[in-house]
Amino acid sequence: MSMRLFALLTALVLLCSGCGAAAPAPSVSGDRSAEVSAPDVSVPEAPAPDKSAPAANTHASKSDPAWVETPPAPDSSAPLEVFAPVDSFVPPPEQEPDLPADEPDVPVVDLPQPQIPSTYDYSAPVPENDPVGTDYFADAAFVGDSRTEGFWLYSGVKQGKLLCATGLTVFSVDSKIMTGGSQTVLDALCSGSFDKIYLGFGLNELGYIDRDSFVETYRQLIGTIRRTHPNAIIYIQNLIPVNDGKARASGHKGHVNCDRIRLYNELIAQIAREEELPLLDLYSAFAVDGQLPAEASRDGVHPLPAYYKKQLDYLLTHTVAREQPADPPAEPPADAPAPEVSPETEVTKL
Repeated sequence: MSMRLFALLTALVLLCSGCGAAAPAPSVSGDRSAEVSAPDVSVPEAPAPDKSAPAANTHASKSDPAWVETPPAPDSSAPLEVFAPVDSFVPPPEQEPDLPADEPDVPVVDLPQPQIPSTYDYSAPVPENDPVGTDYFADAAFVGDSRTEGFWLYSGVKQGKLLCATGLTVFSVDSKIMTGGSQTVLDALCSGSFDKIYLGFGLNELGYIDRDSFVETYRQLIGTIRRTHPNAIIYIQNLIPVNDGKARASGHKGHVNCDRIRLYNELIAQIAREEELPLLDLYSAFAVDGQLPAEASRDGVHPLPAYYKKQLDYLLTHTVAREQPADPPAEPPADAPAPEVSPETEVTKL
């Protein structure tokens, strides 16, 4: 064999060996059984479709009648506008409409009564004067909270009308139903015929932070009463003190204390001056060393019957007298002789 033939055979053997690597022969074990090993082939997964990308337009030209323009993808970086439902939208304070306050639709009661003298001093509480009888309250309304109700039940007044509700405030007088009735306290007051109106507010407002709202709302209430009872005397009562120790022991909130009551009594006195209302100083009638006496109340807040009788005695001796109209000049009798006129005083008619 020549060297050239040997090289050719060697090249063929090497070529056949490369082809066998692509399809390896099964391996033979010692027991002659065939084991075929599956090739380790990993198939790459197809990439997930990009749902945010617009679908490719299959039409080549806008001149085609079936052309549909694909909208551009939204800008994910732009902020989204969120709109609240109409029924839950609350305008900011600077855009809040200035709506008129709702007032009960009641007729104006015109009581032809003389008024308080114009010289009355509203900067001071009503001074003590001769007592009146309990029939003074026959045409009166007592408006207030649970302490007003206690006064009505235990003082022995038995005259006038009670218009109260437990927990009543100047803010809820037009929404709370009066005790034992079907109307709101304000509706019952404005629709009734009263010559005297006793207002007792402030106890349930002691926890309010916004004292200006108390003053303004109280003044609005007074304006409403004046429109429906233009000739009634409106008495504004300040707050009877509490007993701080007993009030805490009875579970009343921390703001129910005499310091807070004195603060609100200053606001009530301010309202009385500005609205020109007679002020009844119940605080001074009950306070002993700045407190309600411990024996005057079981819970430190609501007086016992004997002290409600004391309140009645105070009201009977602190009333405002109306200004009586001047008597007209008496006319001379028909048969009276004509007065003589001297020549010096004779009047020449021109």
